Amino acid sequence: MKIIDVVQGSPEWYKIRRSIPTGSEFGRIITPGKGEYAAGAENYVAEIIAAALGWQPNFQGTPDTQRGNYLEKEAVRWLNLRHGLDAKEVGFCLSDCGRYGASPDGMLPGNVPLEVKCPALHTFLKWRMANVLPQDHKAQIHAEMFVCESDEAYFLAYADSPSLDNMLINVKRSKFTDALGECVLKFVDRLKEVAEELLGEEMEFYFPQYATATKEGAAA
Repeated sequence: MKIIDVVQGSPEWYKIRRSIPTGSEFGRIITPGKGEYAAGAENYVAEIIAAALGWQPNFQGTPDTQRGNYLEKEAVRWLNLRHGLDAKEVGFCLSDCGRYGASPDGMLPGNVPLEVKCPALHTFLKWRMANVLPQDHKAQIHAEMFVCESDEAYFLAYADSPSLDNMLINVKRSKFTDALGECVLKFVDRLKEVAEELLGEEMEFYFPQYATATKEGAAA
C-alpha cells in the first residue's frame, strides 16, 4: 500500500481516484449481510468508466455530509485527547497494484485506518443503542483494512453533544474482510474487461493501472 500525499477533496485527490474503485463505494461491490459479490456492481463499473471519460456526478452533498466535513477534525482531536491515540490526517491510500484505494479519515501508527462519522443526532442515538458497527458502514471500514493491509480499524461516531459520550468501536479483520477482498479483485478484473471491450487500445490511456500491469507481464 502506498500513501499519496494529497488533500482529500482536492482536484489532485479526485484525479487519483477517478478511474478506480474506492473504499467508500465498496458497499456496492459486496453484500454486507452474506458477504457476496453484489449484483449492482455492474452499475459501479459503468460509473467508473464514465468518470474516467470525464463525467462528473452532480453531488451537492446533504446536511449530514456537510455536518461531517465541518466536525471531522474536531472529532479526531477529541479522539486523540480522550483516548490517547495519535491519529493523523492522511491523503489517499493506493494499493500496490494501483487498481483500488481508500481515503480513511485518519491513520494511526502502524497504518491502522480511522473512519469518522458525524451523523444527525437521532441517527447517532440509534447507533449507540445498538452499540455495534452500523451495517451501512461495514463495507467501508473493512475496505480500509483491506486496502491498508491492517488487522484492525477504528470507527468513531461523533455526537458533538456535551450530554453524550461519543462511540468508538475497534473493528478486527474477519472473514468478511477476506470476502470483500475477493469481491474487489473480481470487480477490478471485470472493470478491465469492460473497459477493454468498450475502449479498445485507448483503454490504457484512461486506465493506466492496467496498462502498467500488462507491460510488466509482457516484459517478464
